[in-house]
Amino acid sequence: MALLVGAGVALSQFASLRVVGSSLLASAVVMSVIVGIAVQAVLGNILAGLQVAITQRVRIGDNVNLEGQ
Repeated sequence: MALLVGAGVALSQFASLRVVGSSLLASAVVMSVIVGIAVQAVLGNILAGLQVAITQRVRIGDNVNLEGQ
């Protein structure tokens, strides 16, 4: 994404390529929003896994009863 932003800024310096540069900048913004939304769930799962690992609520070998089973 940094390459897209850099290319967009560089191309927007030339009058004849200003439209192409602006298009690259716009696509970089849209892509970063989409990636941010997609990564949000993954980061949530990673943080939840770390929390379980640190607190160690359930250990290997523990018996877990759920609804009498």
